[in-house]
Amino acid sequence: MNFAHGLPIFSVSIGIMKNSEIIAGVIYDVMNDTIFSAEKGSGSFQNGRKIFVSENSDIEKSLLVTGFPYNIKENPDFAIERFNKFLMNSRGVRRLGSAAIDLCYVANGTFDGFWEVNLQPWDMCAGLLLVEEASGITSDFKNKNTDIFTKQLLATNGKVHNDMIKVLSEK
Repeated sequence: MNFAHGLPIFSVSIGIMKNSEIIAGVIYDVMNDTIFSAEKGSGSFQNGRKIFVSENSDIEKSLLVTGFPYNIKENPDFAIERFNKFLMNSRGVRRLGSAAIDLCYVANGTFDGFWEVNLQPWDMCAGLLLVEEASGITSDFKNKNTDIFTKQLLATNGKVHNDMIKVLSEK
């Protein structure tokens, strides 16, 4: 959508799976000429420099990011209410319109957490590995393991993960 409308926040995202496990991922942030990459067990990198999630542990000081599904008017999974709750419980919430880039920015510590519903496998495959290899945590909204077919995604620095789970459980 961003690309189609000339908004310069879009990427090329490639994730590689073997036996249902993500083993490598690359996301190219085209307009910033930035390559994010990760290989299982080897860490996450931004233009060849190792990156890590943020150290912030206070949700009230967190900068968060989210996206809205294409059917937002149907308010799937209480997306609007959850957005409002995070506005009230964090320092700020951004919406860039690219889940792949959102996950890159959690991995490099720009954002403390990301949540979204109804993503597609290609939206998150590489990004999940980037966050995890940068010492972050990914789960669904009930803190259960996630994969590329999960319809709820939470990705954080790990330090605000439980606080974000609490907010996500409120309706």
